[in-house]
Amino acid sequence: MMIQQRSLNELQPHALEFTVEPSDVTVPEGNSVMLQCAGSADRKVLQDGKVAPNIRWRGPDGQDIGIVGDTFRSQLTNGSLYISSVESNRGLTGFYHCLLSVDGIGTIVSRSARVSIADLPDINQESHEIYLYAGQTAYFKCMSSLLPYSIESRYHTEWLKDDLPLRMDLTRMLLLPSGALEIDEVVPADRGTYQCNVTAGTFSRLSSKSNLNIKSTAGQPQSFAPPAFVIVPQPQTVREGDTVILDCAANGNPKPTIRWLRNGEDIDMNDLDSRFRIMGTGSLQINSMQDTDAGDYQCRASNTEDSLDASATVQVQVPPKFILSPDDKVAYEKEELELACSIHGKPTPIIQWLKNGDLITPSEYMQIVGGHNLKIFGLIGSDAGMFQCIGTNPAGSVQAAARLEIIEPGN
Repeated sequence: MMIQQRSLNELQPHALEFTVEPSDVTVPEGNSVMLQCAGSADRKVLQDGKVAPNIRWRGPDGQDIGIVGDTFRSQLTNGSLYISSVESNRGLTGFYHCLLSVDGIGTIVSRSARVSIADLPDINQESHEIYLYAGQTAYFKCMSSLLPYSIESRYHTEWLKDDLPLRMDLTRMLLLPSGALEIDEVVPADRGTYQCNVTAGTFSRLSSKSNLNIKSTAGQPQSFAPPAFVIVPQPQTVREGDTVILDCAANGNPKPTIRWLRNGEDIDMNDLDSRFRIMGTGSLQINSMQDTDAGDYQCRASNTEDSLDASATVQVQVPPKFILSPDDKVAYEKEELELACSIHGKPTPIIQWLKNGDLITPSEYMQIVGGHNLKIFGLIGSDAGMFQCIGTNPAGSVQAAARLEIIEPGN
């Protein structure tokens, strides 16, 4: 007769768990890095007077790090991993994991933490001759590709005019997070060559020069003109909680007004609690992106002559979150056991199961059912240990652990 499984929660709550897990870190090449890790175990599972579990680290090559003899990596007494100098040619960048273990109980693995080097982005190397009338808007691109706001903020951008640092007139000039320079209401004194200088740590890179020319009306009034975009928003894929900037600016006569729509509906900028605001002449900033903010955004430039739209799709990735995490279990040999796990995220997370830190390969004996639960057929004593459900998508990863204890029939 099948004997009902009993929860272990009352006997040994939180048999083994992380209290601190390492996080992603990006630094200039040659800088040091500290990856933190700490955990706890129920006192009932600790032996020989120990007060904490054992901690070790697994490196980007998937192997445990041998701290002895490692020139660049050392484990501190609190369990944290210290990398004295992150260098790209020494195999120090990539994904790291912290492993927590107690003899006789098992091992669990932390979420992954990526160590990367803050390389300089690709800089615009296209020269442009820009011709504008006084009062129009100038836009100078710096980086040649769009980067997430969180990455753009790692770099320092400075603009030069005629090879000298630009004196920013904050009433008309705006340095956008992308590094681009916007000058509103240009005047003859703005005429000249412009280029950006991007730095990260001790490294820097210059863009090509673009020349701004101010056209003279020579006493003739400027003719009416419909809106023409100077810059249009670009499609973006961001993480939940990120800040997003959608660049947009337009010229025309009369000067166009710009408003924003999402999925065809006007965005209310007047709410004091709004996460949406206009930057400069028309760029849109969205703070703390939410899943519901995903959609098609339209920048609409209008004047008395015409109206013009430019659209971009924004996709929001949601980090994995547990809907249901596995519970500690006590079960008898020869029984069947199912450990539950349900994780939400966007895109849908990939779910993997580990036992004592090692990936479980599905077989006739251990199967993934429903795409997320782990089912074990015919339990034996060696099945005892720490099981983990890990969910991963491009926005992040989560893990939860459960202890399985096996009891012989009759006990």
